[in-house]
Amino acid sequence: MIQKVDLTAVAEKLTEPYMLVELAQVEEFAARLFLCKGGIAWHKHIDEDELFFVYEGEISLESEWGNHTLRAGELAVVPKGVTHRSTSSIRSVVLLFERRLFSDRQDGKRRLFVLRGQGTLDKVSVKEAAEGLAPFSPLDLASVDGFVAKAVVYQGRSDGGRNPQTFLLFLLEGEVELETDEGRAKIKCGEIARMPKGLSHRLLAEERAVALLLSRKPRTGGGGG
Repeated sequence: MIQKVDLTAVAEKLTEPYMLVELAQVEEFAARLFLCKGGIAWHKHIDEDELFFVYEGEISLESEWGNHTLRAGELAVVPKGVTHRSTSSIRSVVLLFERRLFSDRQDGKRRLFVLRGQGTLDKVSVKEAAEGLAPFSPLDLASVDGFVAKAVVYQGRSDGGRNPQTFLLFLLEGEVELETDEGRAKIKCGEIARMPKGLSHRLLAEERAVALLLSRKPRTGGGGG
């Protein structure tokens, strides 16, 4: 079954800055929403990368690997171990994608610290990245631990098929219709939908639509089946 969340409806209820509201979960990862207003102390996460996507407003994302102003529709990933903070002088709403608390401590891939200048903090505009993309041809934008964020354009009707894995679809522009064995459902701009593994579906967009996809990176190597 498709689970959808309207980010605008959730954002309207946010009153306390930096309190996370969980929207959807895929495997050990979660998409969360928070209100950025004012500032938060410098800090770092030794267990997880964090993807910041500005849904409304504008934030300053500062780090020891560089600073960026992120506006609506732009994202940046802060790698684990990088000291950072987010601030905003206006009411801004941010989508955060990261591993859930303590979920990855069993894999031993922590990073206690980084060197200044060892890397850079990059930002991406999802809609600008989607310009010129052929329909149904996702473009990798950023990595978050074992997941990847992709831009995708929908226009016309996709081929049918089953999802090889669970993923999140966040519609940034337009509207798409989802055809499944259980019936039809519309995903509108500002909604995030959880698409479960094994779902048989087809996507239809009468006009151009743009989405951000979050899914696990394909596993490579090995001889498994």
